[in-house]
Amino acid sequence: LVARGAWIRHYRAVVAARAASERQRSELERRLALVMKHANDSILLFDSTMRVVEANERALQSYGRTIEELRTMTANDLRAPASRDVTHADWERARSTDTGLVFETEHARNDGSTFPVEVSSRRVFLGGSPHVLSIIRDITVRRAHEREIEQLGRLFQLLCTINQAVVQSRDQADAFDRACRALIEVGKFKMVWIGWLNRDTGFAAPVAVAGDSAGFTTGLQIALRADGPGGMSPCGLAMREERTQVYNEVHTGPLAPPWMKAAAATGTGSLISLPLRQDRVVAGVLSVHAGEAQYFSPRV
Repeated sequence: LVARGAWIRHYRAVVAARAASERQRSELERRLALVMKHANDSILLFDSTMRVVEANERALQSYGRTIEELRTMTANDLRAPASRDVTHADWERARSTDTGLVFETEHARNDGSTFPVEVSSRRVFLGGSPHVLSIIRDITVRRAHEREIEQLGRLFQLLCTINQAVVQSRDQADAFDRACRALIEVGKFKMVWIGWLNRDTGFAAPVAVAGDSAGFTTGLQIALRADGPGGMSPCGLAMREERTQVYNEVHTGPLAPPWMKAAAATGTGSLISLPLRQDRVVAGVLSVHAGEAQYFSPRV
């Protein structure tokens, strides 16, 4: 009887320990499920054929798809078309290493728009089968900050170059030419020109130009009056209102004004026009054209 009682107590202790272990495992699984569901990054689980098995809430939001839709897709389907040629190479590297793989690429949303991502992938085994777990971070903001830092660094170098050019110039015309060339060569802008105002005629005409391979400034006259030719263009507004004008989206839509269509035809994506003063009075305008849209951020 004593032995049987000891066995029963031992059995109960084992059962209790197993129950406690099961509760701990269940609680851990619940916590991990919560972490996965509410993480700020997209988390995707792929099977050995690259097909999506599971996805968290952030992934559904990021890709604009339901979990049912994602489960019909592969890692290659999530890539932007231009990035799909290296999908299989990235996949093989991710599933053949125990240390994981981190890389950057472009992914596509359900609406066709694309966004840059940083992918951290690692091989895992579930039920004895190999899978790949990927944590995917949208790095759009990071890329924007990196571009801004690069632009600021380039503009600082540009200012130094222009200051040196002004000091070395022989006269105003030479200073203008040197400044325009510096903006093209150092600033890497697409086109730059300076218009100088003739107060007698009320028009500004280009006096220094660089990068105008399309002949945009040939014969150009900008009226100071709002109702004159080019009076409502960025250059006309900059001179008349005496403040900087920024257009970060230059396109040729059906309602685009003539100046915008002409600028877009040169490959301009965005432009900035700055009033130039002489003896505290606006005397001209500096127009700088960038090849990319959204170039001129508030800080730049």
